[in-house]
Amino acid sequence: MASKKVSKDIQEAMKLGLLSELNYFYPELELTVNVDTPVDELKRKEESMKTCLLATQELTRLIVLQHEVNILVGDRVVEGDSPVPIKGVWKQVTADCRIDMIPFCISFFAHKDKSLFGPILYSGLEVTLVKVAHEFELKNS
Repeated sequence: MASKKVSKDIQEAMKLGLLSELNYFYPELELTVNVDTPVDELKRKEESMKTCLLATQELTRLIVLQHEVNILVGDRVVEGDSPVPIKGVWKQVTADCRIDMIPFCISFFAHKDKSLFGPILYSGLEVTLVKVAHEFELKNS
C-alpha cells in the first residue's frame, strides 16, 4: 500500500513540475533544492561569477573577437560520447579568439536541461589554431 502511495505522489509531483527529470532517471540520487535562496543573493553570485570571468580574461589576455551560438534541432549523437538521458536543448558554440597576437578558434557543445536551474553539460571541445606555427606559443601561454 505504501509503495502505491509513493508512486502516486511521484506522478503527481512530476505533473506539477516539482520533481526534476534527474530524480526520475537517477532515483538513487538524493537531490535537495534550496528554494529559500533570495533573488538578490542569486544576482550577487551572478555578478561575482561575471567578475571572475573578466579577471580570468584579463590575466590570460584572452580576447573573444567573434562568437556564434547555434541551437541544434535534434539530440546530438556522437560515437564515443554517452547519450544524455535528460531532455533539453543542445547548443553549438564557436568563437574566434586571440591570446596576445595568437589567433585561434574554439568550439564546443553545451546541453541545458529543461529545468530552470539545471546544470549545463559541455562536450566536444576543440581548439584550432589559425596558423600551425603558433602551436608552440599557445601551449606556453
